[in-house]
Parts: sequence; C-alpha cells; structure tokens
Amino acid sequence: VLQTVCAFANDFPERKKPGVIFIGADDKSGKPVNRAVDEKLLAQLGGVREDPKFSAPLAVLATRVSCEDGEVAALQVAPSSSPPVKFLQRVYVRTDASTRAATFEEELRLSEMRLRRNRPFDLSPLPHAGLDDLNLSFFREDYLPKIVDEDTLKANRRELTAQLAAAKMIDRDEGDRSVPTVLGMLVLGRCPKDFLPGAYVQFLRIDSNEWDDPVDEEAIFGTIPDIARRLREKLRAHNRVRVEYVSVPLEKRHWLYPETALLQITHNAIMHRRYEGTNAPVRVYWFNNRIEIDNPGGLHGDVRARASEFPDAGCDYRNPNLAEAMKALGLVQTFGSGLGLARQDLEKNGNPPIEWKRDILEVHVHCILRPADMGGKFRMSQKTMISLAQLLRLLNTRDNELFRKHGVADPMGGRDIEEMLARAEAKQLRGLLNEINRKKNTLRLQMSDGMTENEKREKDAIFSEHWEDLRLCLREDGFRFREDGENGGDGLISV
Repeated sequence: VLQTVCAFANDFPERKKPGVIFIGADDKSGKPVNRAVDEKLLAQLGGVREDPKFSAPLAVLATRVSCEDGEVAALQVAPSSSPPVKFLQRVYVRTDASTRAATFEEELRLSEMRLRRNRPFDLSPLPHAGLDDLNLSFFREDYLPKIVDEDTLKANRRELTAQLAAAKMIDRDEGDRSVPTVLGMLVLGRCPKDFLPGAYVQFLRIDSNEWDDPVDEEAIFGTIPDIARRLREKLRAHNRVRVEYVSVPLEKRHWLYPETALLQITHNAIMHRRYEGTNAPVRVYWFNNRIEIDNPGGLHGDVRARASEFPDAGCDYRNPNLAEAMKALGLVQTFGSGLGLARQDLEKNGNPPIEWKRDILEVHVHCILRPADMGGKFRMSQKTMISLAQLLRLLNTRDNELFRKHGVADPMGGRDIEEMLARAEAKQLRGLLNEINRKKNTLRLQMSDGMTENEKREKDAIFSEHWEDLRLCLREDGFRFREDGENGGDGLISV
C-alpha cells in the first residue's frame, strides 16, 4: 500500500488529480471484506503524511466510505509539488493498474516535472478566469509588436491562443482549459483586481509633514501599463520645478524629485512586490517633507541571502516574467540597473540618499525619498512664477517702488519680470507677495485713476482674476496667506 501511495504522489502520468486507495475492499471484486473502519484505522492511514519512510511530507486524506455491502476506508493521495518522492530510498510510479519501481529515465522525467511545477508565481494559471477576461486587442495591437519583430509577425500564422501561450499570457489548468496566467491578468486583464486583490497602487498626497487628511487620494486600478500611466500623471501633478536661466549659460531645471527616479522606484515596487498571499497594494504616500513607497514583498532570493548588503546586494526577481513584460513596455530597466540609475538621478538633482527600512519578518520593503535642496530659492513652480509675473506686469508702470523695496527690481532696467523673479531670494519674494496681499485693494484703486467706469471695472476684473489665479498656484505649491483675524497676523505660510 505504501508503495502505491508513493506512486500516486509522484503522479507519473501527470493526471494532476488525487489517487485513491481503498482499504478493506477485495482486490478482485472490489466489495468490502467486513473489516472494521474505525477512528483508529483512519488516524493510522492519515499518519502516512508524516511517515519518515517517505522522502517528503505528503498531502493525504483518510475518510470512511459507506456502500451497499459495508464500509471501506478511502485514502486520497494528492500529487506532490516536488517529485520524485521516494519510499525507503526508492522511487515508485504507477502505470495502468500496477505499481512498480521507476527506471532511471522515469526518475529524470519526474525531476523535470518538479522544475516545471516550481515555476514562479507570475506564470501560475488562474482557474476562475477565462480568455474573455483579457483585452486581446491590446495584446495584438500593442504588446505583441513590442516583443516580436515585424518580419516574424508577418510570417507568423499561429492562432491567437498559440501566440498568447508563447507570450506566457495563458496556460492550461487542471481541466485542460486555456486560462490566463497571473502575468496575462496583470498585463492584459480587463479587471485584474477581481482575481489578484492586491494588484493596485494606493496614492495619497498629504499636505503636511505628518499624517493628516489627504488633499489627493486615489486607488489606482487596472493593468500594469494603466497603473504606470496614471501613477506617472499623479507624480507629475504634485512635483515642483525651479528653472534657472540667468546664472547659467543654458536653462537648468531643479526638481523637488527627479521624475526618472520616481518612476524607477515606483515601477520597481510594482515589479518586485508579492502578488500571492496578500491583499495589500503598493503604497505611495507623498508628504511635504518626504515620499514613502511601501512594497508588500520582502527581499527575494539571492538579495535576501545578502540582506546585510542591501541595496547593494545585486538583483533577483520574484516575478521574472513580469519583469520581462515591463521591460518590453518600457517601464523598467534590466540587469538590476534601475535602482542604480535612480540613485544617480537623485544625487545629480541634489536629493539626499534614499532611506530604506525593512520589517522584522522581511515581508515589506519601505523606501523614503527626501526632497532636493532648492539652493535657497523660494520653492515656486513655473506655473506660479508665470502667474506672479502676469500680476506684476499690471503694476509695473506705477509700482517700481514696490519692486525696489523688496530688492526685486533690476537696477539696470534691462531684465524682464521673470528674470528678476528668478534672481530673487526666498525672503525677497515672500516680502513682495505679503505686501501685494496687504495692499491689493489700494493697488486696484491706483490702476483705476483717470479711467472711465467701464475701464475701471474691466481693470478691476483683470486684477482680481490674476490675483485669484496666483493664490490658487501658491496653494498648489503648498502656501497660502493668513486670513483676516487668524492668529499670527497676515503673511505667507505653509499650508
């Protein structure tokens, strides 16, 4: 009996279904032999799973089966995930209705089966999904041309299912149906979260250095290409740049965070995260003084073995096929260069080094990015700079004194307003903005001298429009003016 248990565990014919051994039935007639099927017998049969005579633990289930002529015990033996299984140092297989010792060639084939069964999770079939759950037009029109050259595609006469299988997007389940793989669902799925609950990114923009109500919040769902595109839009919307074009021969841009580094690190988290055994998303939390990126999947393989050297511990792939697909889509680098490039871009932009944190159980990797030193300049986006310049042009003919008072005016008179603002220090810009805020009603009246009523109303409307636009831009940059009666008096403050 134990030799047959070993043979069922090896599943040499690859039926991928449990084998059943009936205890207490006649070998020829199959009828019960009136043997008592009690709890002691069932416990004895169930104990086979940890019998030291076998080379590996087994998945077995012992049950009592009632039939017309009595009772028998049924021992179900599931196929092992790590064949070949040995019993007393020998490998057994079952062909037809007989059990025998395996030949050398059959043992080799069982070893090959183990390698196939131990493939990465991103190639696992999803038995509850079907081809209707995949966006096949995206596969034909967008993805396939990225992984197969044009001449090969023209000469290729294979059916769509064969092309999907070759691209590892589908596989056969235990019922021999074509079903999507995890990779196929992540890249082509119409709704990946229905089958992989953690396959999304949670984005938060918190207008503070500590936890507070978010000013922007979105759970980003979809395929990997969709998530990457939407996440890129979010990161761009909240990033800030200062353009330097006076003190250098060519225009130079200083970002709070270089976009290339943000994309490398967030895409890296999407690629290396664990998709099985967790419903947690990749988290991207943007605070005023940092960005936190949380990857629900600890260090993997060789990198985990060299954890003390992380992040200089080389590279290994938890989802190697997803990595190939993301490279084909232009979302990541290969050969472990992504993080290295991100670190270079951060250093070049003036950002502090990346901070890494790992939990005790090694199931999460936490990355913290700090904003760049903006060189002592006022952290004003280009959009805000343009809005302020437009407002100041309305005052330029009457309020040169306003510029000179705050050190913003050009003594030679040869630079335009944008140039003067670019050269101004943070203290000068703050002083200028605060005085405009205090005197906005007076400035509006000065613009109205000698005008008709219609011209006054028109100029007032223009001033009000530019002023509200500037306030909105400053708010997006993280600043606002104190309201009347607010503690601290008037002035520009962080939101």
